[in-house]
Amino acid sequence: MLDLCVLFIHHQDNSLTRHNLEQARKYIDGNSVVVPISFNQGVPDRVVVSKEGMPWRVEPEGMFFDAMIWKWFNSSYRVKAKRYILMEYDTVCLQSPQEFYELVWNDDVAGGEIVTKANEPEWMWFQPEPAWIFCKYKTPEIVLSLPLVGVRPFSCLFLSYQAMEAMTDKAATPEFFDMFCELRAGTLAASCGLTLKQIRPGSEKFIHWLPVTPDKKGIWHKVSNKWILNHTDVPVIVE
Repeated sequence: MLDLCVLFIHHQDNSLTRHNLEQARKYIDGNSVVVPISFNQGVPDRVVVSKEGMPWRVEPEGMFFDAMIWKWFNSSYRVKAKRYILMEYDTVCLQSPQEFYELVWNDDVAGGEIVTKANEPEWMWFQPEPAWIFCKYKTPEIVLSLPLVGVRPFSCLFLSYQAMEAMTDKAATPEFFDMFCELRAGTLAASCGLTLKQIRPGSEKFIHWLPVTPDKKGIWHKVSNKWILNHTDVPVIVE
């Protein structure tokens, strides 16, 4: 069994995607692997996970792309590893995962921020009708009845093999079919009785749902294409 599998979630083949994929591969050791994964378009060596037959809502992809993870884990493409990091394409590695995740390396679930009704009751994904600018969405009543927990953002979510297995099994139950990815991931973990931890103190300064500016070693999300082009010699790839 591998020590680590990084699932690199993306949807197109461009400068940002290629640079960040290579950075992820640069910082892993010999008993680890980075697997680029996509619903459709992407880098040449990607694993394509078909939406066909999925029980989960998958449109718009930006809200529900975690569905590809649960389907991948139950497929013949699955890579067995002691731990997984779910990394979106706009995440850049400037440090090894072993160092960045050192404090939770042997834990089950960790993310940039853990959002609960106790620490942030007004979080929009806890509400019946979230104020989401990209589409109209109404949270199903069956979802609101669950013990809701969020992982914000979804990128850089860390899972042990046991957590990935348990959460994938739980995701196959109907109450999880129509949930925003950040809410689904956290609630799946909590519903499986898993302890959710923050990756490290202040990890929200590195991993955030708004753009960040990398200024030291670490793993950073969300990083813009402009930053990549201004701070590296990556060639421009026409989208």
